[in-house]
Amino acid sequence: MALIEFELESCTAGGILTGRNGGLELPVGTKFTAVVRERFSEAPGAGAVGDHVESVLVELVVMEVQCWNQPIAAAPPAYSAGLRVEGEGLVKLAQALQSRGKREVVYVRGQRDAQPFHRAAINGLRPLIAPHVKR
Repeated sequence: MALIEFELESCTAGGILTGRNGGLELPVGTKFTAVVRERFSEAPGAGAVGDHVESVLVELVVMEVQCWNQPIAAAPPAYSAGLRVEGEGLVKLAQALQSRGKREVVYVRGQRDAQPFHRAAINGLRPLIAPHVKR
């Protein structure tokens, strides 16, 4: 299993999360199981290690990924994106964001199989590379 991590900037009552994806592709169907809040002694960044502040269990499923103002099958690693999620724990997630202090970061975390994600498995979404474009 591979750890999926999405750093949160905001969340709406309707289940729209905005933020930045971590180091792995984040596809539609990803299941988040925890909201984690960490505190950094320095500005978060490369090599900075955060101290655990709080973890809360949730059950959220990514129903849609938006990047570049259009729906896509998966958020690329390290890109900003909007996620529409459904499930249990949106109130807990909003509370973690509201109580976030200075130099604290809130993430949603989950796991997915380490197998490569196949965009063709998602019905109804256009491929990211047009079929006529040579690779």
